[in-house]
Amino acid sequence: MGTLRYVALLALLAVTACAGPRTAAGPAEEYVEVDNPAYTMSPNASPTMWVPRRYVESGIPRGSQLVKKGYEEVVGKGAPAPASQVAAAVSPRLRIAVVQAGGNELAAGLGEKLRGAGFALVGEPRPEGALSVPASVEERGAYVQSLNRNREFNAVVFIGPQKGEGGGNLLVAEMYDGMGGILLRRIEVPAAASGAPLAASLDAVADKVRGVARHIPWLCGIAAVEGEKVYINAGREIGIVMGQRLRIYRGGKGIKGLGFDPGSKVGTLEVTGFVGPNGAYGIVREGEGARTPDLVGSEY
Repeated sequence: MGTLRYVALLALLAVTACAGPRTAAGPAEEYVEVDNPAYTMSPNASPTMWVPRRYVESGIPRGSQLVKKGYEEVVGKGAPAPASQVAAAVSPRLRIAVVQAGGNELAAGLGEKLRGAGFALVGEPRPEGALSVPASVEERGAYVQSLNRNREFNAVVFIGPQKGEGGGNLLVAEMYDGMGGILLRRIEVPAAASGAPLAASLDAVADKVRGVARHIPWLCGIAAVEGEKVYINAGREIGIVMGQRLRIYRGGKGIKGLGFDPGSKVGTLEVTGFVGPNGAYGIVREGEGARTPDLVGSEY
């Protein structure tokens, strides 16, 4: 009987050894315990499961919820999620300023329509009144740059009424690159005198502005650099999120007839905090660092 018990014990140990975890040939890989997403779908499923640590650090291909518990246990609950877990599709909203050219109230109407289309910080910068807006393309380009000393606008639109060649009324909008003061597009649509037809004309202008805006890169300025902290003039109000990584550009310039070239990428900034409704700060994670003349932008 003792011999039979001994044989049975050996058989049990053999079965247990076969059921244990196996490691494939090659370098050893560290594992961490995380919530099992199948736990609520099957009564027989284990509430937790073990995954390679690299999944926690770089994100599991089929979703980020699976790694939350494991990430917090390994890295700490106060630590920001890795950049790979920040939605790559998060893109800041373009900031457009609308300026009235001539005595009219068209700028306010167009501004409201663009706000409704998801653009941020649409304003009506009229520091000296409508009559001070320059008439020539070159002078308007310089005026745009003067409005944008702090890299506040990605684009500026001048809008006003004008007589067409056939004698009819037109709404004319000129769209300039905010950084370089380059004329990007001149938009003309037939305009009625007032009422609903005028609103329809403004809708047509707004649609064309949106079409051009899709091809303008989002950029912002660096307000200050203090030690490791880099402050930028963009924040929650335009869609920046914690942990987002942005590119740092240097040597940007306007190219006549084309638009603004942001320059060469010199680093990567990770957003680690916010200042007020329209500011943020971060730490340079890659590259040469940051300077106040540099620009910060998203990939495009």
